[in-house]
Parts: sequence; C-alpha cells; structure tokens
Amino acid sequence: MIINKLIKLIFILVWVIVFYNILFNTLFQDTLLIYSNNNKIFAPLLLILMQIVLASFILPCSVIAVLAGILWGVEIGIVYSLLATICASSWTFVVGRFFIKDWNSSINIFSWSASVVNLINSHNWKASMIAHANPLFPGSSLGYIFGLSKVGYGNFLFGLIIGTLPLQILVVTFGYFSNRVINLSVDYVIILALFIVVMAIFLYMKMMPLVLDYIKRDL
Repeated sequence: MIINKLIKLIFILVWVIVFYNILFNTLFQDTLLIYSNNNKIFAPLLLILMQIVLASFILPCSVIAVLAGILWGVEIGIVYSLLATICASSWTFVVGRFFIKDWNSSINIFSWSASVVNLINSHNWKASMIAHANPLFPGSSLGYIFGLSKVGYGNFLFGLIIGTLPLQILVVTFGYFSNRVINLSVDYVIILALFIVVMAIFLYMKMMPLVLDYIKRDL
C-alpha cells in the first residue's frame, strides 16, 4: 500500500513538472514541436500512450489536450486528443470489466462503488455522457467504474464522445493559443481569442452543474 502511494506521488510530481514545462517553457515546447514534426506517426502514438498511463493512475489528462493543441493546432489537435481519450478510456473500461470486476467477485474491496454502479446501470449511456461532461471528474479514468457496471462498451463510448467533446475543443484551443502567446507570435486578435477561450472554459465549469441538474431531472 505504501509503495502504491509512493508510485502515485511520483507520477503526480512528474505530471506537475511536465504540465508546467508544456505551458511555460518555450525551449521544451520547441523541442516537442521539432520531435512531432520529425515523427509524424510515432508522436501521436506517444501522446496516446501518455494519456493511457495518466488514466491508469487516475491522474488528470487535461495536459494531453493542451499538448495536442500546442503541437498540432486546433483541428488536428482535437482529433488526436479525442483519439487519446477514447483509447485511454477504453483501456480503463477493459481493466474494470475483465480484471477488477472478476477480482471484486471474490474480494469485496469495491463495495463502496455499488451505489454508483447501480446509478450507472439505470441511466446507461446518459450516465457516461453526464460523467464525461463534468470537468471535475478524471474523464479517462471513469472507465474503471463503467467497467464494473452492466453498461455495454458501445453505450459507454457513445456517451463519452458526446460528453467530452465540448471540453476537448475548449482545452485544445486553449493549448494552441497559449503557445502562440508565450512565443510572442501574437497580435491583439489572438489575445482576444485566448481571453474568450479562457472565459468559455470558466463559464463551462460554472454552467455545467446547472446543465447536469437539468439533464438528471429529465432522465
């Protein structure tokens, strides 16, 4: 147990360092840009692998969306970021369904999740959509819980895409514009656009609880 906590602490520290450098270290950004340009196939695969690792340890994956925006811009960045989210979420779903669920049948250490799983079962794909639309949840790690439920993978994936896409667009766009501002290849239009993106993320996080309450009442 102590070893597991130590490993997670190390990953959290690494996550903080990497996220800081991605946002503020221009040399680090330039190195990543050169690498992605020279490795057009392997670089997206590495991005996906990074998100799978973060999701496995229930760490925030927003850094991946920001990185995708920095390296590939808005359009391609959204595609790669969404693909990374789908792969990482699918991985945790498979682990939850075929490993944790079987383990839980003999060792009752996941009894705390019973009420959550029952709630998921009753709402099917809508539960996936609501959960992934909430920016406070570790989106790619939610597959663990959904793997314990009776929700099919198709319904889980459908709800995931619908729920996570708006936030993906906002965060990837934020990553793209933050890179332009830090590298000073910016004009007043870009500053205004970045301000709008930041405000959109803020409003999204403030309004989402109200939207989720409305959806829940409609379920």
